[in-house]
Amino acid sequence: MPKKVVTIVVLPVLWLIVSICEARNNPSSRPSEQKQTLPEFTPEAPQPFVLPPVDETPSHATQNTGIKVILNQIVFSGNSVFDEAKLQNIAKPFLHRAIDVGELEELRYRLTQHYIKNGYVNSGAVIPTQTFKNGLLNIQLIEGKLTAINIEGNGWLHPDYIRWRLMDDKPFNSQTFQDRYLQLLNDPLIEYLNGNLKPLPELGQSALDLHVTRARPYQLALHLNNYNPPSIGAEQLQAEAWVRNLTRWGDKFDFRFDTSKGSAVYAGGMSIPLNAYGTLFDFHFETGKSSIVEEPLNKANIGSHVTNFSWTLSYPVYQTAEQNLILGVNLSSRFNQTSLLDQDCFKFNKAPCKNTTVALRFFQDYSGRFEHHVFAARSTFSMGLDALGSTLQSASKGPDSRYFAWLGQVQHAWKVMDNGAQLRLRGNLQLSNQAVLSQEKIAVGGVYSVRGYRENELVRDNGYSTSIEFHYPLWDTQGSYPNALTIFPFMDYGAAWNDRDNADYLHSLGIGLSWQGLKHIKADFFYAHDLNKAAPQNSHDLQDDSIFFNVSTFAF
Repeated sequence: MPKKVVTIVVLPVLWLIVSICEARNNPSSRPSEQKQTLPEFTPEAPQPFVLPPVDETPSHATQNTGIKVILNQIVFSGNSVFDEAKLQNIAKPFLHRAIDVGELEELRYRLTQHYIKNGYVNSGAVIPTQTFKNGLLNIQLIEGKLTAINIEGNGWLHPDYIRWRLMDDKPFNSQTFQDRYLQLLNDPLIEYLNGNLKPLPELGQSALDLHVTRARPYQLALHLNNYNPPSIGAEQLQAEAWVRNLTRWGDKFDFRFDTSKGSAVYAGGMSIPLNAYGTLFDFHFETGKSSIVEEPLNKANIGSHVTNFSWTLSYPVYQTAEQNLILGVNLSSRFNQTSLLDQDCFKFNKAPCKNTTVALRFFQDYSGRFEHHVFAARSTFSMGLDALGSTLQSASKGPDSRYFAWLGQVQHAWKVMDNGAQLRLRGNLQLSNQAVLSQEKIAVGGVYSVRGYRENELVRDNGYSTSIEFHYPLWDTQGSYPNALTIFPFMDYGAAWNDRDNADYLHSLGIGLSWQGLKHIKADFFYAHDLNKAAPQNSHDLQDDSIFFNVSTFAF
């Protein structure tokens, strides 16, 4: 056969293989692989702050002279929490009749108790010295405030980082303050808080003495697992490190390095709070290379190089100690280049060898944590842009950076037994309006979607995966040397499809073990039986036996 004919026949076939490998073996994280973390269950007895004692009985220290006056009108001043109508309703039983000094004290007491019962523990009513004219009584409402926070133990963390999250200019309300207090306890910079609220000499003002125990602001971890696609080396070593609060304002800097037989990925970034209301700016980058190491394709020297940048701005529109709703916008630029025989490949099919996806994403994150169940959900709308050098081509030539997709992710866990056994559900769904470039596809198959199949078994424009697990603790010992072992049977199900194609389905049943020991070691093991048989492979890997594992060690 002439050399030219061989070239015409073989190279398109190799390029088709390159396209498949590019989709399956891209070392970068797809949007569908960026998981939310389930929040922890709320403790049965959260750390309280101590309130000053409240006098529950009216004062009778004022001498009753026997003199009575007729009240025709009461004028309130200083009130902003409760409107005039509410206060007049409390005072109504005392109007248009003769009352003595003791009943005036009873009126003052009822007004004060109304504030206290609604959480305004350092607010109340005062009847100033006055002359009664035409049955008119003036009552002043003192709406107390928290005017000072004395902080100890904050270390390098700026004290205003704490003050601004606890104080405001509104009248002090113990219920609102306790929610802020518990929110601060959820802050990863804080391990423990011990607060004592005390009155100040000036009427209605109070101060908080707060002792802070800081959480460790840094960590270094190593992970050994087989969570990579086997074609680029399933077994990988991951190193990650992070440090918080370098600027004293709650920032976080992180770095990650992943390496396997055929891949190396570097990633890092920073997160910086912009104000005390939860507005957060986040920047991350990722760059990496991979090459096919499985036979026989390793002889074709198929490689891939990716570089990703991501900028995110988010804000919690609703935030309590138990629930959070965050809205955010993200701009990402994702570059991917493939090569064949150590050379930039030629364009034999619809996808270019070099492509850049620029996308604007709008996301909504919700999380809820309660005593017996926790929930996390994320909705992401992605719109591909014609900007920053993004890949563009006509519709007849295949996918480019102009697309629209929606990604939904949800997790839910319930405590179903007194020993801490949990039922967990997880689901992911991606829908796109057209074919998308490889970086934006959804991957189904592997440890985070459908176990029992190779990592990235299916990589398509659209897809979903679901999982149900029952976590049962075999033992759990606390103390200086904690040791916990959990067993969890599971069922996974998923499907993926390209535009106008039929879906391929994956279904598995399996069992997992999770061990946490000595605070510094964690190990996970999964075995699953694939109910829908996977496509045959030319080489064998542990993932083909439906086995996944991970061993993690933490330096601190």
